[in-house]
Amino acid sequence: MQSGLSERPREVEARLRSVLSGLDVVYVSALDVLCDGRGCLTTRDGQPTTWDARHLTEAGSLVLAGVILRRLPIH
Repeated sequence: MQSGLSERPREVEARLRSVLSGLDVVYVSALDVLCDGRGCLTTRDGQPTTWDARHLTEAGSLVLAGVILRRLPIH
């Protein structure tokens, strides 16, 4: 576990991935986008990425949305 982070979000995410497996969906993990083995992104261009433990700021939302847009299949 990363210091100070609850395991619960990872547990919920694992269950969600299991439910979605085999379906034709693109799943983008906010945890994977914003966190790694060293911790989680707290600022972007000097702006905070979250305003509490569960909600992204505009800066955090833009980071996540950028990854989502890049992963969407274009037909």
